[in-house]
Amino acid sequence: MRLVPRAADTLTVDHLPLTGGRGPRTPPGTGRARPPLGVSGAASSAAAAAEEAEPSGRSPIPSTARGDQSEGVPVRFLRRKTDGLLSPRLPPTPGTAGTRPVPAPRRRATAVLVAVTVLCALLAVFAASAYVGLDPGTSQVDLRPDRPFHYPFLLVHVAASILALVTAPLQLFPALRRGRAHRVIGRIHLFAGVFPRALSGLVVGVMSTYGFAAQAGFSLLAVLWFSVGVAGYRAVRRGRHADHREWMLRLFALTMAGVMLRLLVVLLVPALTPLVGPAHGGDGEAVFRGVYQGIAWLCWVPNLLVAEWYLRRSRRGAPPA
Repeated sequence: MRLVPRAADTLTVDHLPLTGGRGPRTPPGTGRARPPLGVSGAASSAAAAAEEAEPSGRSPIPSTARGDQSEGVPVRFLRRKTDGLLSPRLPPTPGTAGTRPVPAPRRRATAVLVAVTVLCALLAVFAASAYVGLDPGTSQVDLRPDRPFHYPFLLVHVAASILALVTAPLQLFPALRRGRAHRVIGRIHLFAGVFPRALSGLVVGVMSTYGFAAQAGFSLLAVLWFSVGVAGYRAVRRGRHADHREWMLRLFALTMAGVMLRLLVVLLVPALTPLVGPAHGGDGEAVFRGVYQGIAWLCWVPNLLVAEWYLRRSRRGAPPA
């Protein structure tokens, strides 16, 4: 006997899953359908048992009520398997798989940091070369003969300045600002560089032989340097990382005073000598002392102003230039 589907939303024995299980029963009065070819005896017995267990007066189960099947596979399974086919992902372009382009501003910032790091390292080598032999006669700073402790404090100041200059740019590299490396370098920068340099710098600044203006400029720099370093350390210890970042940027600006000092001496002394030389009767030493008193302030005040401008602009949400 041949079975014909009664409606589009019903399933007959021809749609019985090949794995066996419960299938739809034949409509009443039409007899038991013969299983299709290829169905095993176990599947046929299971279908017969399911048919006998159903009341004879019920209509065929609609496909929407019992989960539509196609060749024994639920539609929900097919839908899950074909989701990727409906919205496929485009394959990666050859040669770019697993890579992410680096923004141009980040590349420029990294290049600037590398240049600053190299400049600080060269300056550290230059500063250390004059004090390796521990000879007061090779000092780059005029020493006071009536203060025998002037040179020892100057040695401590130079050694701590070298550590501070070398470690300061490393704190700004993104790759070193996470994890243990940042904390270790930060502690070296503060406790072996900034704090000893500030304390010894205060003594060296007070004993400067270049006049009151130079003494006031270098002494105030040492006080601010120590105070900003303490504020940055306290902020990170209390978990205020945003405040710690701002204080450390200010500290970096003050640390670059050693770099700016050498650059300004090289640039301003030759440039201003023709202008202020006649006022000092052509005395080169007097000209240098006059220019150096201004450099004692110019080496760190503009740095701090630029850092404050950058921080205020960052707080307003404007992208840095």
